[in-house]
Parts: sequence; C-alpha cells; structure tokens
Amino acid sequence: NGKVMGAIMDNGALSWKGIRYATAPTGKLRWRAPVPPEKINEIFDATEFSERCPQIASRLDALEGLDAGKLVGSEDCLSVNIYAPGHSSSETRLPVMFWIHGGSNIRGRSSVYDGSHLAAKYNVVVVTVQYRLGPLGFFAHSDLRKAASTYEDQAANFALLDLVAALKWVRENIEAFNGDSNNVTIFGESAGGMNTFSLLASPLAKGLFHRAIVQSGGATSMSLDVAETIHPYSSEKIAAKLGGIEQARQSSLEDLYRAYDYDENGDYQMPIIIEDGITLAKKPLLTSLADPEFLNRVPTIVGGNRDEIKLWQFVDPELVKSAYKPFWRPEDETFYQVRAQYLSDIWLARGVYHPITAMSAAGNKDLYAYRFDWDGNHQSLLFDFSTLLGAAHGVEIPFVFGDKTVFGPLKYVVFPWHSKNDQDQLREIIQKLWTNFAKSGVPTGHNISQVKWHTWSADNANFLQLDIDDSTKSFPTMLAGLNSVSEIAERLASDEMISEDIKCKVARAIHNWDLDGVKEPVFPLNLNVLCRQSQ
Repeated sequence: NGKVMGAIMDNGALSWKGIRYATAPTGKLRWRAPVPPEKINEIFDATEFSERCPQIASRLDALEGLDAGKLVGSEDCLSVNIYAPGHSSSETRLPVMFWIHGGSNIRGRSSVYDGSHLAAKYNVVVVTVQYRLGPLGFFAHSDLRKAASTYEDQAANFALLDLVAALKWVRENIEAFNGDSNNVTIFGESAGGMNTFSLLASPLAKGLFHRAIVQSGGATSMSLDVAETIHPYSSEKIAAKLGGIEQARQSSLEDLYRAYDYDENGDYQMPIIIEDGITLAKKPLLTSLADPEFLNRVPTIVGGNRDEIKLWQFVDPELVKSAYKPFWRPEDETFYQVRAQYLSDIWLARGVYHPITAMSAAGNKDLYAYRFDWDGNHQSLLFDFSTLLGAAHGVEIPFVFGDKTVFGPLKYVVFPWHSKNDQDQLREIIQKLWTNFAKSGVPTGHNISQVKWHTWSADNANFLQLDIDDSTKSFPTMLAGLNSVSEIAERLASDEMISEDIKCKVARAIHNWDLDGVKEPVFPLNLNVLCRQSQ
C-alpha cells in the first residue's frame, strides 16, 4: 500500500509499528468483513503504535493511570507491528511468528508485547496484531446476514475475520521485511490462544499459516442461536436496546458498550467465539478440531500454566486478606491452594487435554504439550508470592518474549532478582524451543537437561514440564498427569486429603465458572449430593 519508515531499536532490531492492514471498521463497515486500506502516497511514519481497539479499562489498566470502567481506544486500530533482526541478509527469508494478544477477547493490545528480543537474538520476524474486541469483534444478528453483500459479511466473529485479513496481509507483504510467507507460525496466549484454536479450525484460514502455538487457551464456543437470541446479552437484545440493528451500527461507542452493563472492573458478559457457519463450522469448536475436514493440520504446541487461576484469586478480596496493601496472605490458605489446584487443573483439561486429544483424533501427529511450572516469585516476611501467584496465568509470557513490560510494576515481585539465574536459563530454553519450532516444526534446542520433547498421542499422552531450579538441579522433563474434566471430578470426589466442606466449596467454584453456551464436557459432580454430605 506504500512505503513505510521504521526505526532501529536499542538492541539492534528493526521495528515498524502501527501499519494498517485494514480500513477503520466504522459506520457502514461496523460488523462487516475488514476492507483493505487505501494506498498511501507519502512515506508512512511507522515509529508509533496505533491506538488500542475500543475496550473498557480494567483494574490492571490502573497501573497505567487509567480508571477501571473507562472506555478507551479507537476503532481505527486494525494494525500490525513488525520486528526483524538488523543483521539478517536480505537474501535469506526468515521464519515469521505472528502473535495474537490475550484479554478475554474484550480487552488487550499489541503494544505491550515487544518482539524485538526474539527477532534480534533468534533470527525471526515477529508480527504482533490488533483485532476487533468485545461487541465490535463478536456480534450475530439475522438482519446483518440478510443485508450482507459478501459471504464473509455474514459472519459473526469479526475478530477472526480481522486475524485472517492480517494473515493475508503478512502473506502479501512480509517478504519486504525479510519474512518468509511460506513459514508462518501463529501463537497466542489466553484469548489469543482461543483465537489460535479457532484459526486451526477455520476454513478461511487454510494455507495462511504453517505452525501454531497455543498458550493457556481454550477450545470453547457458542452456538449461533445462543449468541443471537438466548444469551443474557445476545446480539438481538443489545440491538433492541439501541433501537434496532441500523441504529446499533451507527451508535456511539459509549452507547454500545453501556448496553452490556459492565462492572466497576470493566468486566461484562457477552457471546464470544460463535459457531457462525462462516469463520467456524456450525458445531462446537472442540468437535471441529477433531474433524479432519475442518482441522488445519499443522505442527502445534499446546500448553498452559500449573497455577492458571491464581491470577484471579490473588485479586479476589474474598480470598486474599488486605489486597492492595503491604500485607497479602490467603484468607484460608488450605482452601486457597486446593481451589487453585482444581480450577487450574480444569483449565488445563479444557485448554490442553481435550483440544490436543481432539486434534490427535483428527490425524495430526505433530502435536506437543507442555505445562509451565516456574514459581520462583518473591518471598518475604510480608508476603509469599510463590503461594499467592506461583505459575499463574500469563507468567510465561516474559519467558517467551524476553520482556517483562506486560506485568508493569508487578514485575519486581513476580520476577525477583534472587531467582534471576533460573529465569535467564528458563527464558533461553523456552525461546529456543519456540523459535526452533517456528523454523522447523520441531521444538528443539533444549540444551540443559537434554530431554527430548516427545509428540503427543493417545498412547503417549505426556507433556514437557517447563521449570527450572538450578539449586536442586531440577530442569525441564517429560511428565504424565494431564486429565480430562471427568477424571478431575472423580479425583475431587474421592480426595481424602481435604474436608468435605472444602470439596463442596471447590465444586461450587467450578460450577460457577461461566460455561454458559459452551459445548464441551461440563464438570459432572452433583452439587446437591456432594454439598449435602458436607453439611
């Protein structure tokens, strides 16, 4: 679309920021497939990030000085940032790593993920992407489909259409940045991992990528009927609040987001990952991953963190005493730990065990599973972050990128100086595994313990434990132990190490986890029986 001017970073990497891959989806383009940007005649200054996509700021955004519950961002946000090594020869095309940020698909932005460290040290081109979020990214309405002028305009997952458009942009343009358009790895964390699963099952994404890495994702989806009419915040109900679909398309961002009744932390409920029959099949995402007709069979790494749920437990005032003050400790340490263990195990079942088993059933033999276990967080007389956070959701991201910016001021307690040597070693291991996987489709370079990362199969359902403690000579190793949701339910019911009262509380916490409309195994324990026993 024209010439772009980037910058040389302090570490020698080259960067280009805020390059549009689509026109701002405003007015008549709201809830439509992305449209390519117009040609530019002047040199585009690609030294500044574009604004984040519209979203409601959360409590974590307060670290940047934003008020939780405040609407921020711009609809002119569909952009990519590119990081490339400064020393590579233009004659050599480099592997491309395409990062999809997390944020529950309602918030997040690409600017907090610095791909320059990976690019400069491991000779890859890193692309970070922004895509429509929340009600702008996921919206199903019959009137939209009736008025659609193209096949893709009939979709409900506009966020996935954005990601497909960005991947097409990469295919057409990345060689200008020394990238190899025939060697693209998509990778993402949390909602970015969920979107990676979705691209693995999307017919629109076939041929646009060649490998995939899912970090702490999930393979959940919602039927079109639930998203459109049944969900408490279905698209029909939201449109009706705003006076009809055309009024909704022209409404202000403030009016649109206000229709979702978000809380003081900026959280709200809405349909996400919709079985729309366009971007995804009209069946559960997990079922599509198990179907050879739909699965994009490429080498894939799938994993999660041992203590995923502790990220949310830590900021829950009902579980942690004196949150946001100098003294943090669990209200009930036994319950805190047991709750975290079982809910995190459920996350790993839903985000790793079930989807990788499905992809294996579809004939993909190039599958690798991991669990991130590092918990060398800060400990003192005032607080024990190893207990409170441990290997929580998102803690692996700085090990992948070599940059702790995503944690803001908390990086000093999450990644303390006393464990720096272990951090450095584990970061190098993970970065080599990820980048060598991007180069060859095989995660190699595990040069400390020399353990080979075996592929996943029904007969060899093992995972790589990503952890390191040099003082005890504990390094990454292959383990067994990932379970299905049903197996975890049976384990909780028969667990003799915890009281019946705690069993009941943990089972209630799992049942209260929002599974509305999700087509996957739901926790099968009978609460009435279990909790009656505890009484």
